[in-house]
Amino acid sequence: MKHAHTPVLLIVDDSASSRKVLREVLRDLPVEIVEENNGRSGAERALQILPDLILMDYRMPVMDGPEAVAQIRSHQLAARIPILMITGETASDKMLSSFQSGVLDFIHKPFDPVQLKAQVESYLRLAEINRRFVLATMDRVTERPNMMALQEDVDDEGGCNPLLFLRSKEVAAVRRLYGAEIGDQLERSVCARIEDIAGKMFRVACHLYVIDRGSLVLRFIDPDGYIDSESAPTIMRTFEHHLGEEEFEVENLLFTCEFRMVVSLPGPTVLDDGMVAFEDGRDAIRGPSMVFAGEVVAQRRETIHANLQTLTTIRNSLREDQVLAYAQPLVDLRSGNTIGYECLMRIRDAAGLVLTPYQFLDVAKSSRYYPDMTLRMLDQARRVFSDSSCKCSLNYSIVDVENKRVVERTIALLKEYPRFARNLIIELVEQEDGSDFNLIGGFIQQLRDCGAQVAIDDFGSGYSNLRRLVELDFTYVKIDGSLVRDIVTSERSQQLVNWVVDFARQADIELIAEFVETEEHRQRLLEMGVTLGQGYLYGRPVALTDILAGQQHSRC
Repeated sequence: MKHAHTPVLLIVDDSASSRKVLREVLRDLPVEIVEENNGRSGAERALQILPDLILMDYRMPVMDGPEAVAQIRSHQLAARIPILMITGETASDKMLSSFQSGVLDFIHKPFDPVQLKAQVESYLRLAEINRRFVLATMDRVTERPNMMALQEDVDDEGGCNPLLFLRSKEVAAVRRLYGAEIGDQLERSVCARIEDIAGKMFRVACHLYVIDRGSLVLRFIDPDGYIDSESAPTIMRTFEHHLGEEEFEVENLLFTCEFRMVVSLPGPTVLDDGMVAFEDGRDAIRGPSMVFAGEVVAQRRETIHANLQTLTTIRNSLREDQVLAYAQPLVDLRSGNTIGYECLMRIRDAAGLVLTPYQFLDVAKSSRYYPDMTLRMLDQARRVFSDSSCKCSLNYSIVDVENKRVVERTIALLKEYPRFARNLIIELVEQEDGSDFNLIGGFIQQLRDCGAQVAIDDFGSGYSNLRRLVELDFTYVKIDGSLVRDIVTSERSQQLVNWVVDFARQADIELIAEFVETEEHRQRLLEMGVTLGQGYLYGRPVALTDILAGQQHSRC
């Protein structure tokens, strides 16, 4: 059960009698009163306890009120505490110096009990609003400012200071492996060490923010441009070197952390650019340990522009019936006879150029258009091969298998055209590790129930897990072209293909070799026991309409 917050009121006054009067006037308020008798000890206590409200005398020994207030305000965590100045003077210069130091209001001597109490109650309400804001802008694990605080600070200064983003995957890994308590201790230790190293190494002040677990930002106060495009690489590499030498001890365990860094130089979009570059490298396993946000963002803009153009081309290709089926012969390597074709997707752009999947497939799969493209391919293949004895293979990805409309339309069409179904091979490609194998297995069973056959494309990726290969009941395995390409010259490739052949023979799975480009490839594959193949030796992909017209290949 959470307890209500009790406000803390700090009274700093060298006069014991004044402190006594203040206590008496405020005794009915639900506050905890803490007292100090000089400006220096008052400032120290304020930074120690972070009270909700401070009443500060103007004239005191050791350190006067305005100086103590300025010292308190110089610390980020105390910047929002309401401070009222106690004074018996009304001189404008005294009031001006107080306001300039960070005072919000004045309490005048002699005290008016009713007015004093009303003032304190009013500022306690403001303090509660501030307290909630601070909680919202504070990372509770490390007690450092969070992303909201960073956004506000960058906005306030107009992006005029550089930012350094740091990410350590080890922090998240430790939390996952050893629990939140050890993970929290490690992160607090990392923050303290970064602040210590940064304070000693950089010639300018900097503030640390925690924007996510293991993700930190240093905001530099750099009005003179100490960190710029020329100096930043050397400065940050030195900083990275110091961090890399650190060991962090938690519960008698030693940890080291590697950091990926993004430097975002001053400008109106310093935070946005930094976040784009920071997120861009979140899942990177390899790559540079430090990048400049501006360079990453420029590359991203080019990529985004190209992707938008590609997406427009995809949309128009569907509208204008320019999703094209190309086909490459599937050949019996023993006789050289064509027994079927693999149908390959192409699209034609506004300039009349025919684009290959390499140029559009990634964009297509992330769009709503991809299911329609797959169904266009299916329909074109059906029109050509429904009355043919040729085998026909089509590529389906996990995106297709997970799309209810694609699956339902495919199965319905196969039931409507059983001869086409019996000659159809569905090649499953791009097997992500997170794929739902139960869903894939169900789709395969539906295909087989319709008489169709199923192949795994590019043996060596996700579905190539041997247990999955057996579970998913494939008819064919297509040997990855990178293995076939090198079997003439690479003993390692020969060994791998031999292993695939042995496994396929025992599992009663037929093999299809890709990238059969020379007579030497064909001979070596036959020696290994592979009897089906495709590649430039037998023909490049051509438009399916040409096959329909009988211009390029026989009809099997």
